[in-house]
Amino acid sequence: MNDNAEWPSYYPPGVPPEKAIDAAGRAFRIVRTIPPTSVDFRPTYEDWMAQKKVIPSDKLWQACGTSVHTDLAASRATRQRFRPLRDRRIVLGDLSPQHGKMMETGERAHLTVWFRAGAKPEADFMTDAEQAQ
Repeated sequence: MNDNAEWPSYYPPGVPPEKAIDAAGRAFRIVRTIPPTSVDFRPTYEDWMAQKKVIPSDKLWQACGTSVHTDLAASRATRQRFRPLRDRRIVLGDLSPQHGKMMETGERAHLTVWFRAGAKPEADFMTDAEQAQ
């Protein structure tokens, strides 16, 4: 797939998309534990591959990324909408260009972040968003 060492090898050509911008700003992520681990920032692609699910080819570009929100209420709404997420926590952190690229995708306040190979975003998302209010 991708022969550019800057990105994970499974990223197909064109991922991240050209219109994606450097990651930057405050973001919220639904996680299993606080502090989060690298598993909490795995892209959908890795989760689906582990479960042996088929990824539709037209969704592969987005599945290579990780979902975050720019608004706590949006993270809460997503957590409530999906039963497997209901017992999870929400962390707050700051994205930076060293993490990778991002782009608005889908609903309000939703971003997809394509993390660079070797990025460790979990180290920058240690704040319990719901306790920080």
